Amino acid sequence: NFSSATTPGMAQYSIEAELDKRGGKNFGPPNGKKMTIFFDDVSMPEVNTWGDQTTLELVRLAVEYGGFCFLDKDKRGDFKVCEDLQYL
Repeated sequence: NFSSATTPGMAQYSIEAELDKRGGKNFGPPNGKKMTIFFDDVSMPEVNTWGDQTTLELVRLAVEYGGFCFLDKDKRGDFKVCEDLQYL
């Protein structure tokens, strides 16, 4: 569930927590399974000064491009591919 306190980092970490490394920069649910992610209350994240909802931008990135960028300092900016995810 999103709330007014949800940040992009919190949303990304909650997805990443359920994924295992598959090889290279590819990640997915354990044991070759598929995972469904349900986004609820998507209108709730805070709107910043420029009118953006950065948490929803992370969701858009995951849905459209199939992943998001690493947040680790040594890999920051590299794209993490998330496989076998379905979004509702």
